[in-house]
Amino acid sequence: MTEFGTAVWRKSVRSNPNNNCVGVLLLPDGGALVRDTKQADQGPVLQFTASEWRVFLAAVRDGEFDNQEQRLAPQRPVRRRQRLWARRLRSPDKSRAGT
Repeated sequence: MTEFGTAVWRKSVRSNPNNNCVGVLLLPDGGALVRDTKQADQGPVLQFTASEWRVFLAAVRDGEFDNQEQRLAPQRPVRRRQRLWARRLRSPDKSRAGT
């Protein structure tokens, strides 16, 4: 594998401070190198060609690697639930109207 010396590896701005993330080095030809930031210089590095990287990113965007249990669980719109609760809190309890 080629030595990249001072090349800058990138990681998500949403990653946690424990280095529990993935580092990516974009290559001039459109490919990418991917590694675990915890093992930075000692760990394995995955190498993607430009076409493999495009296919991988498309699969990530499409949710192909999402947690299977999360994908199968029924999703309820959070905003709708919040509106329903807000409406219930604002309206008087009709069962107690005569007391």
